[in-house]
Parts: sequence; C-alpha cells; structure tokens
Amino acid sequence: MARWRGWFRLVAQSLALIGLAMLCYGCITRLLPTVFGQRPTVHVSDLHAGPGLAVERRVVVLTVGNLSEDALALMPTLRALRYQGAYGSLQPGAYAATQPSWTTLVSGAGPAMNGSALVADWPGPLPADDLVSAARRAGRRVTVCGYGASALGDDAHVAQALEALAEDPPDLLWLQLADPGVPPVGAGSRDVLLGPLTHLDAQISALLEAIDLEQGCLIVASVTTPEGLVGDDGPFPLVLVGSGIYSGPLGAVEQTAFAPTVAALLGVAPPALCEGDALLTALTLDDAQRAAWLLLQARQRASLAEAWLAAREAPALGAQVSTDIEVGTACLQAGNVPGAGQLARFALNAARGAIDTAAEARLASDRLYRMPLALLLVLLPLLWWASRRIHLRWYLLACAATVPLVYYGLYQWLGFGCELRALADVRSYVRSAAGHMSLAVAPGTLLALTGCGSRFWLSKQRSVRTLSGDLLAYGLQVCYLICLPAVVCFAAHGPAIGRHVPSAQALCVHVTSLLHGLLAAIGLTVLSWLVLLLALPAAAARRQGTIERLNVLEVSDAHRRYRQ
Repeated sequence: MARWRGWFRLVAQSLALIGLAMLCYGCITRLLPTVFGQRPTVHVSDLHAGPGLAVERRVVVLTVGNLSEDALALMPTLRALRYQGAYGSLQPGAYAATQPSWTTLVSGAGPAMNGSALVADWPGPLPADDLVSAARRAGRRVTVCGYGASALGDDAHVAQALEALAEDPPDLLWLQLADPGVPPVGAGSRDVLLGPLTHLDAQISALLEAIDLEQGCLIVASVTTPEGLVGDDGPFPLVLVGSGIYSGPLGAVEQTAFAPTVAALLGVAPPALCEGDALLTALTLDDAQRAAWLLLQARQRASLAEAWLAAREAPALGAQVSTDIEVGTACLQAGNVPGAGQLARFALNAARGAIDTAAEARLASDRLYRMPLALLLVLLPLLWWASRRIHLRWYLLACAATVPLVYYGLYQWLGFGCELRALADVRSYVRSAAGHMSLAVAPGTLLALTGCGSRFWLSKQRSVRTLSGDLLAYGLQVCYLICLPAVVCFAAHGPAIGRHVPSAQALCVHVTSLLHGLLAAIGLTVLSWLVLLLALPAAAARRQGTIERLNVLEVSDAHRRYRQ
C-alpha cells in the first residue's frame, strides 16, 4: 500500500505542475490579445453627430512607417517644415501598452476602445469607425493612397497622390507610405542612411509643391508598422504646417488626439470611437468655430458614453448631457458663443465622468471578487508545503528561492527584461525568455539535484520515487515563487485588461512572470521524470544485487548449520 501511495504522490505532483503550466498558458492567451488593443464590442448607433463647421480647407495627411527623430534630422525638407508650422512627438500617453499605429491615428480609438465593431464603409481591416468614413458622411471628398489600400509600391502611391492633387484636389488626401527601411542611426554608414531618407524627403518636397498652403495644410506623422520598430520608446515625429495651424512646438501629443485634430481642420465630426481631444491650441479657429467644434465633440462623446455604458451594463447617461448639448446648439444659433462653449464643456466633462466612474466601479467590484481567489492562490501552496514531512523541506525552499534572486540579479546586471512591443514576435520572445529562465533556474536546480542525490545515496532505504518527488516539489516551489507577481497583478487587473490599462511596467511583470512560470513548470516536470527514468535501471540492478547477496548468505548459514 505504501508503494502505491508513493507513486500516487509522484503522479499528483506531476499533474499539479502540468496544471500550473496550463493555467499560465490560459492566462497568457487571455491577456496578450487585450494588451494590443482588442476590446469587447461597442456598438455606437449615432454616427451622424450634427452639421460640421463652415470651413473650406483641404487637408493632406502623410503617415510614414517607423520614422524616427534621428532620421528626420537627415531630411532637410521635413526639418524645415518643423519650424514653419507646429511640431511635436506622438506619445502613448496614459496607454503605455501601444505605440502610434494606423488604426489609432485614423480612428482616435485608444486601447480601451480599439477593436470595437462599428458599421463603417472603410474597405480595409479597420475594426472601428474612422476619419475617412466621418469625412464622407459629412459630404467631403476623400482620396486614400497607400499600402493600407493597395499593393502598389510607395512611388506609385506618391504618383497617385500627386495626380489627385493636380486634377481635382480632394478635401482629404490620406497617403500612407511603408517603412523606408532605414536602419537605426549608428548601425551603418551615413550613405546607407541617406539613400532612402533622401528619396523620402524628395517625395515630401513634391507633395509640398502640389499643395496650396494658403488653402490647405500638410500633416506628417510616423506610425509603427509590422516591418519594424523605432528605437525603444520612439519618439514618433508629428509635423503640421499650412492653413489653420499656428507655428510653434507642441511637445508630447497623445496619439488619440490626432484624429480629432484632423477632423477639426476638415470641419467634420470626430469618428464615433474617438477618445482624444483636438489640439485646439495649435488651430486658428475663431470663437464661434471653437464652440461649434466643442458641441460636435460633446455630441460624439455622449453617444460613445451611452454605448460604452450599455455594453458594460452600467447606469445610463443622464438626460442632463443631451439637454446641455441641445441648449448649447440653440445658444450658438442665437449668437451666444460663450454660453454655447460653456455648455459644450459641461456635456464633455459629464460624459467623460460617467465613463470613468463606471470603469472605476467595475474595477473595484472585480477586485472585490478576485481578492479571495488571489489569497487562495497564495495560501494554499504554503499550507500544502507546511504539511509535508520530508527532511529536505527547507533546503528545497532555499534552492527555489535562489531562482527569482538570480533572475532579478541578472536583470540588474545585464539589463534584460520584457518589452510589450517585443511580444509582437512571440516566437523570438519565447526563445529569449527561455534563455533567461534557464540562466535563472540552473543554479537552484543544480543545488536541488545535489541535495536530493546526496540524500538518495546516503539513505539506507533508497527510493527513486522519493528522489523524483523531491525534485517535483522543488519545481512546484519555483513556479510558486515565480508566479507570485502574476497573482498580485491578477488581483489588481484580472487575467484580461479592461478600460483601465495598467502601466507598461506592471504589464511586463505580469506577462513575464506568467511566461516564466509556464516555462519552468514544463522544464522541471520533464527533468524530474527524466531523473526517474535514468535512475530506475540502476535502482533495479542494485536491488537485484542485494537479493543475490542475501541468498548467498542464507545458503552459507544453512550449509553451516547442516554441517554442524
């Protein structure tokens, strides 16, 4: 019976490690999609947010993939434009999990709204309402050129844009160019850098000659593309020049402010999922146009708040918001511009407050339900470990404690860690994480193998099952200590991210601890059973030799008694 009990304990510990690995895998697959902007569906029914502004301005938007500030310094035309108009850098802002991207810039939807589904007439893979659809709904003529719309090269896209500007200039021309293929500054010679940058600068110069800056404006922005990433954290240049734009520095600009700024220049309502505010300090709008724009944005934000609250079963938005918008519209028509602007700000603040209040309440209630489960995840392994009666209990715990200590020591020494953008290439990131985890696990595992092997050889009753069980217990402790940061993040944010996106550092800790727990559980389970399989033949041979020696002794004693 004791023999089968030992095998049952060994299988149970193995299944516990495998179950922990499956739990880590499930949490990772639940977390990673939400890190990169996939959210629950929000259906906004009101896509017509009232009449637009009475402006006659043409806007040309040029987005270039992975254009860094260092590369911009080598482009004389674009560098000169920075000092003729407004310039700044696109930043993630409060959402440190994502960098400026095509979807965010064209829709204004941040990570909280990104991935929401709407009825839009955009033929591409955009999941949300966008500037192109909003401009077309308002009766503006739109032309789109770029690899997001066709499979042609950048030269052909630029030729299409120049032809459209020469024949019948549209109200909105959106030209998107791919990554120019520029290596980071310092990675090659200056000639390698100047080749594609000079060609790109010549294309921008040709566009600038075709644009009448007294009747239109040019906006140049850099976005991330799947072809590559810029530096560590950017910055991503943003340049605005032409009609309706003041000159001067903008500083850091949140990426969600791009779409409403372009919409304000066009005089149309912002896209339905737009979360940001326009850069009104950089736009030359008079008081009436500013108040009209605020009313447009308040109507759009109120519609978004109603849809967001309905999707999360939160209390509906009060009637005071719609009343303020209607009264503000009437004030604007009557010529009371300050009153219209003030009422529009009231409505905007009320819509934002309703979303933030509902999000905070939902987050607090979720934490209330997750805390007991998080405490169980922390306390149950401790209780299980305290109930075990083995001689190597504290030694194995010390060996397991060396794993996180060595890992964080290597992190401080070598400086490696997790970057959320590195998760876009999951395969290479898993390889690097496996290498880092192997360096951290190796010293503790060698110590555990030494201690368990010494106990096995010095014991009078040698058991291979006990050796393998001790190694499995060590593996459970390693996974427990590695996954503790993930348990804390689970209590704070859950296995998936809602509207409140945590900081990039917290997400790094969460994803890294889960992935390392998964890798450690798989590796140490295989190691313990490998030790078992390798030790079984030796144990069987030793046991057979002992039996033979006993038989020889018994025969000798019997023969001796017989002769006596």
